[in-house]
Amino acid sequence: MALLLSPIASAASDEIDSLEWQLKKANGNIKVLSAEVPDSPYRAYLATTVIDANTDDLIEIIRNPATCSDWVYRCGQSYRYSQESPNTDLIYTSSRMPFPLKDRDTLARITWHEDPDTKVVTAIGVATSNILAPKEGNIRIVNATVIWELTPTVNGTTQVRTFGHADPGGELPVWITNQMSTEVPVKTLNGLKELAEASRVANF
Repeated sequence: MALLLSPIASAASDEIDSLEWQLKKANGNIKVLSAEVPDSPYRAYLATTVIDANTDDLIEIIRNPATCSDWVYRCGQSYRYSQESPNTDLIYTSSRMPFPLKDRDTLARITWHEDPDTKVVTAIGVATSNILAPKEGNIRIVNATVIWELTPTVNGTTQVRTFGHADPGGELPVWITNQMSTEVPVKTLNGLKELAEASRVANF
């Protein structure tokens, strides 16, 4: 996969590092940190881990929306709405919320970049508005950012760092959103690990 380097990726990484992070949870080799975001009642999360898979294999999983329900926690449906360029996809995703909360959905513009020197791959997803109507019964999320950073190591594993911040919309208590911002990345990264390991075994 040919990916291009963009200053957007560096800017996003700098913005993540500028926040004051606090460790919220450690689960195995997964760490989840939380930080306040200026002018938002909702906290951002930053989760890190190492996955025993090469970076290209993880890109194939993360960039393929058909795998979403296999590893992303509470993913209900996901598909590529359109491809704006070789490195930019518009991805629709619906998320199942616990009863009695309404499900959410989003149409995110996801752009992929690769640093030619470090080989670090970054995917930046930003929610859109006014492109696709929300699915009936769902609340559309129009203010959200998700970032993935995949750093290859010399022994063939990948250091993974994922950031997320969103306004879930609707009448959703802030404390529930902030609680889920710790729960979701742990279960999502564990799902990614399991799927990557199963794929490696199947291709061995």
